[in-house]
Amino acid sequence: MINLLRALVTLAVGLVLLPWTSAQAQSCNPAVVHYIMRDEKGVVVKGEELKSVHQQLPETVGNADTSVGEVSFGSDGVTFYWPESVDYPKGKKVEVLEFGNARTCTLKTKGVRVLVSLRFWLHKLLCAEKTLIN
Repeated sequence: MINLLRALVTLAVGLVLLPWTSAQAQSCNPAVVHYIMRDEKGVVVKGEELKSVHQQLPETVGNADTSVGEVSFGSDGVTFYWPESVDYPKGKKVEVLEFGNARTCTLKTKGVRVLVSLRFWLHKLLCAEKTLIN
């Protein structure tokens, strides 16, 4: 009899506390924009140059985190391979600026203006000129 009473009290307390527990009922893929940055001649900016541009951006834009990542394209240059795809490793990788939100799976931003400093481009020009002279 005492065990039955204990079980009923435990059940009643559990039912009373149930509405105060939070649980995520679903998951979603992160909302991400991949931005392929090109220079004035249309060449894809990558490596240290892309990281330098990323360092000039804020850590978050709206509710999106910023980072440097990569995307994978098929041989036709159009087909996009998701990272979960078995074809992803086979594709041509392109470095990108990423704006993503995995917390709420939404992006709320008006836009981003990427301003690259004149010093950055002068450094690039001087390095190219130095290579040509040597």
